[in-house]
Amino acid sequence: MRRPNLINQCFQTKGKNEIWLGDFTYIPTKAGTLYLSVFIDVYMGNRMQGQLVTDALNQAYHRERPKEGLIVHTDQGSQ
Repeated sequence: MRRPNLINQCFQTKGKNEIWLGDFTYIPTKAGTLYLSVFIDVYMGNRMQGQLVTDALNQAYHRERPKEGLIVHTDQGSQ
């Protein structure tokens, strides 16, 4: 069943956790097809600051409480 598009391509928010976007896709690999599901918060900062990244990481960490050994991979940006 299709649901109404509540945001109508308007991706503006005043703060965190107002709009989350989700999608999934498939990734063909030598070992077979893998499936990726992603949800992201639409909220963005108006400047490129490290605080935006650490806030998002801390929020995810405290929500999920991952076990020891979690690997966090980034593109190692210098921002």
